Amino acid sequence: MLLRELGKTGIRLPEIGFGTWNYSGGVEPLRAAIERGARLIDTAESYGTEEIVGEAIKGRRHQVFLASKALPRNFRRRDLLAAAERSLRRLGTDHIDLYQLHWPNLTIPIEEPMRAMEELVDTGKIRFIGVSNFSVRDMVNTQAALSKQRIAANQVRYSLIERTIEGGLLEYCQKKRIMVIAYSPLATGLGNIRAADPEGFFVRLLRRPTRAKLKLH
Repeated sequence: MLLRELGKTGIRLPEIGFGTWNYSGGVEPLRAAIERGARLIDTAESYGTEEIVGEAIKGRRHQVFLASKALPRNFRRRDLLAAAERSLRRLGTDHIDLYQLHWPNLTIPIEEPMRAMEELVDTGKIRFIGVSNFSVRDMVNTQAALSKQRIAANQVRYSLIERTIEGGLLEYCQKKRIMVIAYSPLATGLGNIRAADPEGFFVRLLRRPTRAKLKLH
């Protein structure tokens, strides 16, 4: 499997990850995926899957690069530190490899959650800082608010029929060496693609070997 570097961290991850939004398959499929090389497991406090991920990685934590996310309502320093602690307990681990702000929160200055994020790095509870659904402007402001760390990744919607990030965000991330983690790369199902593409062009493309989760520089 092809590997991509996570930002400027030196960590190389497989191009295909295992996302657990809306996941209801239980522990065994996750364990089987890990055994077959699904090194990146992505979850979030809002997904309701951190406990099942925690069960799946018991005895396998060393095999997994673990990503999770904090909700915007928890971006106050005290709330973010508490949210990270809750995620750690649910996941049954002492650290999260990539901790991400799930969406921007325009009501809380970005400096506050970024200070908390750097505290979490300093205490070893997270390794790398990421964001999700952030625009170029959001990312510029976020990086400026960090005093010691760099944004490692931005997780955004990207597929053959959702290509908004090509309007500038993708180029920005490539230039700054920030990993783009594409979620819903199959547009949450071929039914949606068929509705948007009645001639079947995208469907024909998807019948070729396709990455289930993309990571782009």
